[in-house]
Amino acid sequence: MSGEASTQALNPIGPRQGQIRAIACGTSAANVDLTTLSEFTFAFASNQIFSLTAEGGDIWYAFSDSNGTAIDRTNTTAGNNGQCDYLPVGASRDVHVPYAKGTGGNSGVPCKFLHYQASLASGVILRISVSSEALNARL
Repeated sequence: MSGEASTQALNPIGPRQGQIRAIACGTSAANVDLTTLSEFTFAFASNQIFSLTAEGGDIWYAFSDSNGTAIDRTNTTAGNNGQCDYLPVGASRDVHVPYAKGTGGNSGVPCKFLHYQASLASGVILRISVSSEALNARL
């Protein structure tokens, strides 16, 4: 873990008004481009930690550098882009947005698309908030 990532992880902040997004989820796979959400423009650009919380039902999720591949919570095919991680109802997980592997000397691009799918057709909310501060924000 880099020095900046360690500092952010060891100094979490609580949800800040104006930096929270609640997304209604259903049983159909969907995605959101995190760079288009005004609440997260600075946080995304400065590689801050995001907190994901499942409310009202279980949520499956994965990050991607494209919006083309839908996740499938029942997929068990090895190495398949449809596979995803599990966030049980009531749980929170702090994450850095991952980078897609670069090719030909390219260091890669951020996986700005968050794909999600819920266990129930309605009443499930994925809450996203910023849970760290950029180091230069305290200067």
